[in-house]
Amino acid sequence: MKKSLTFHVLEKVAEGFCAIAALTDEILRSAIPAGTSYKGVRSSRNRASDVPTFTTIARDEERRVRHQLANVLHRLKKDGLISVKERHGKTGFFLSEDGKRVFAKKSERILPDTVYDKEPDDVVKIIIYDIPEAQSFKRDWVRSVLHNLGLRLLQKSVWIGRVKIPDVFMRDLANLQLLNYVEVFSIGKTGTIRKID
Repeated sequence: MKKSLTFHVLEKVAEGFCAIAALTDEILRSAIPAGTSYKGVRSSRNRASDVPTFTTIARDEERRVRHQLANVLHRLKKDGLISVKERHGKTGFFLSEDGKRVFAKKSERILPDTVYDKEPDDVVKIIIYDIPEAQSFKRDWVRSVLHNLGLRLLQKSVWIGRVKIPDVFMRDLANLQLLNYVEVFSIGKTGTIRKID
């Protein structure tokens, strides 16, 4: 699940006192297209041009993100999730108790990326899972990962393929507390099935 702007703001504010300028710069850095230096976009702001260039597009994007950020901050303050305070002459934000609860709840739903390095293998792997309905968003994540690894659906919740199962994927399953619901087996050349830990 992609992080929303609201979550990104809560995440930054959860680190402790967050000055408005630092928060704005952090959000803008994450919004500027890859390969563009934020400094380069900022320094080109004073140049005038009739032709839309990459920098004018980036400037428009910066304006759009600043507007979205202002809306998010207003909504978070209105909902009582963040509070504005001054510290050492700088104005910034803190998470309220309600904000801490909301952030913790939203953090549970952030999942790792679904793309891992694919590596073919001579050994057939079978992955079977039975993830409870209450964690269906995690089940959808597992399904996407298995599809992206190149495994194919054999029947509902049973996937098969000749790929190495990445260690990072297994660690992510452990971090998401899914190891009790997912079984990974390999089928050797003799046809015996062996559970992979």
